[in-house]
Amino acid sequence: MLALELQLKPSKAFFITLLFILFGAFVSIFCSFFPYYIQLLLGVVTLLYGGRLIWGQVFLRAPGALVRLTCRADHTWLLQDRSGATYSALLSGESTRLGPVSILRFKGEKKRSAVVFYDAVDPDCYRRLLMRLGTIKVH
Repeated sequence: MLALELQLKPSKAFFITLLFILFGAFVSIFCSFFPYYIQLLLGVVTLLYGGRLIWGQVFLRAPGALVRLTCRADHTWLLQDRSGATYSALLSGESTRLGPVSILRFKGEKKRSAVVFYDAVDPDCYRRLLMRLGTIKVH
């Protein structure tokens, strides 16, 4: 079986999903019965954490953000993060595929996870990833 290489790029679907979740969080915070200063504090914390998630995981700017996933012929994976470090890993049985999004969990030198949206990779590569996830044995 040929190696599968996924070069991750920022995902519009992931960005819209996180914006929707952040909007819901703000609505929940500011419709609560907490005093206004607690609502403000929770709103600021939510804004900062949401910004950190969007910057690091959606735009892949965090040093530890995975930018390349390579499945080799022997079903081992090579993970490369933004800083250039590479890790060898095995796909865990906790991995999930939900059509437009796949959550890949790896175990190896470091436990890592990757959220792969359909628009973050080449469409043919994403199709091959879904086919490979359906046929390979996970550890």
